[in-house]
Amino acid sequence: MNSLLPSEVFYFASQAQSNIYNLTYVKSEIKETDAQSVPSHYDIMVAYYRPASDSSTNKQYCLLHRFSSDGDMIKTVTKNMDFVYIPGASDIVCIDALFDEVNKEYIFGVGFVKDGDKGYLNIYGESSLDKLPECCLSFSSLSYVPLQLTHTYYISPTTSKLQWAFILSSGNPFADPLLSGSAPSATRLRPPVRVFAQLSDTGKGVQEDECKKSKDTLSVGSRPRQRLNPSESINTIYGELGTEAAHSLFPELATIPGVKILHMDFHVTSKHRPFRLAAFGAQDGWIGVVQTDMEQLTVLHQFSFSHESPITNVKLFNQFPSAQVSSHSGARLKSPVCSSSKFWDAQFDLLVCSSFEPAVVYSRILEHEYLSLDNQIVLPLSADFDHVNCASVGDFNFDGLPEIVLGTFGQRLLFYQWDSNKPVDEDACLTLDGGYRLVAQKSLIGPVHCISPPLDLVGDGLDAMVVLSGRGLHVYQHDVDDILELIRKRIGSSKPI
Repeated sequence: MNSLLPSEVFYFASQAQSNIYNLTYVKSEIKETDAQSVPSHYDIMVAYYRPASDSSTNKQYCLLHRFSSDGDMIKTVTKNMDFVYIPGASDIVCIDALFDEVNKEYIFGVGFVKDGDKGYLNIYGESSLDKLPECCLSFSSLSYVPLQLTHTYYISPTTSKLQWAFILSSGNPFADPLLSGSAPSATRLRPPVRVFAQLSDTGKGVQEDECKKSKDTLSVGSRPRQRLNPSESINTIYGELGTEAAHSLFPELATIPGVKILHMDFHVTSKHRPFRLAAFGAQDGWIGVVQTDMEQLTVLHQFSFSHESPITNVKLFNQFPSAQVSSHSGARLKSPVCSSSKFWDAQFDLLVCSSFEPAVVYSRILEHEYLSLDNQIVLPLSADFDHVNCASVGDFNFDGLPEIVLGTFGQRLLFYQWDSNKPVDEDACLTLDGGYRLVAQKSLIGPVHCISPPLDLVGDGLDAMVVLSGRGLHVYQHDVDDILELIRKRIGSSKPI
């Protein structure tokens, strides 16, 4: 893998700080006239806190990085996304973006804190990325600090089609004078995860009191309200669902104990039947995986386990995607295969990163229907560079199998590859002929906060890796000459490219 290790090709410095929730990506906008000739690729969106040296600034720190190629060199464009309904004295805590294939519009969610004691979540939607900041579809006042914002899909009861929803994990509650005398249990009763989705799919469920509060509070110092059309105004289509409605559409959320969720990951498959797999990691070390039938709205299986330090990242992936149990993977089962796994496109592994422990992979979780030391594979040396903040999984060396990249607070990128020659743990319930090996590491100039999955940034078919650190944005990509040499070798040996 060393010869195919991506190297840094772009660096966008920043004097402002960021966090592990401040990086996202979205399909790049392509003109209709170029839709047939320009391949799909991605733009990067990143948010920063206001600089400590200028805490009174009204400038927002949300940037769009766009990449293009004329054949000889890559050009970059950085655009400031000046979103309406975000007051200047605000710090953006989390962002997420997607392209709604049904309505053909870009959707962007942003969670932010104003004056250190008021939280909000805004949702924007437009058919053009350039006009996106001007069209606010929903804003909600939050009684808690927003943490991770991500999205997944459910089957809409009104259209019977897949519909997106934002999923937000909630942090510490803001101080509320009206609740100062309430019992401590009141905090624990708050849902650890909230859902923001299409209100027509519930009939009810929008937090009307918070909606009214947000109109009274957030309008101060913000721009005139943007409208969707003459008959539809803000907060009429999208908003926060009530707990009952959220748990009806997402029954897996009802299985989460009263913990603070720091990271989530979702995977939806519909090849045979529509299922959703969700993974959660909590501040107290709890991890959970839930399999949900999206048609019947029922939980099929749920597994949980506990670590001894806060969970910083969870990732669902398939280490051997070419087959259920492929010949080259060297996988041997000591226990029977779970019958429910036949409905899935692939087997799933779970990567778990925590603050003070080595990162681990729980192998073949759907077959075993549990998370334990029996199916746990440790990533060696992953705890030697301060705690692991983030991770990415993808085929970074073009061998058809995913590699794991970890980002640490100790300013390192750690690259792990599956090694079929690694000694086997004879006591494990699932025996794999191999394990993970640290094959390379790279040093950065700041703590690593977030890593993107492999993304094609210019439409040339060559994936890049985007890294957000405490000093700015870094773009890593393979050398084109190395890729061409790899292609020549594979053509010469008659191996598939």
